[in-house]
Amino acid sequence: MTCESNLQTLADEQQAQVGCLLSIGCDLETAAGIVGCSRDDLQMALTADVKFARQVRHAEATAERKHMQNVYNAAKDEKHWRASVWWLERRSPERFARRPPHTMTPSQLESFLNILIEVLRDDVHDPGDQQRVVARLGQLAGNLEAGLPTRERNQWEPAITTESLAGTGNVEPDDSFGSEWLE
Repeated sequence: MTCESNLQTLADEQQAQVGCLLSIGCDLETAAGIVGCSRDDLQMALTADVKFARQVRHAEATAERKHMQNVYNAAKDEKHWRASVWWLERRSPERFARRPPHTMTPSQLESFLNILIEVLRDDVHDPGDQQRVVARLGQLAGNLEAGLPTRERNQWEPAITTESLAGTGNVEPDDSFGSEWLE
């Protein structure tokens, strides 16, 4: 089963597998690797299929909710909560990872630059000056973004495979996708 780049859809079974994988906490890159397509192919399928995109968002939110529930329950009995915190920090580092004091996330920096651009547009009246300053800020933002660490895509074999998930007894996929392929 593969996803051909010229097609913008995934087979129903692939969509079900992606949904199950996301509902147990895998990310899109891992899910794409397991179902046999690239992350870009998966992104195209999500863009082309609104229903599938909605199901994927639901599956991702379900996984996050499960781990947030673990953190909530851990506050009651202080048992096994660190695993969920670890997962959340790595799944959504911009939202959950520890940051050094007085630092900005990329989205906070982007918001700041947008505000700065609006201030400059209000206070710099010459259109040529405005364009030069805004272009320079865009160039600086691009340099900052290029300096942020990124993960190479499609250069690794996923550690989790369909076979490794089957029969573990620890898999509780979101049933809305159907989990018969895990059996």
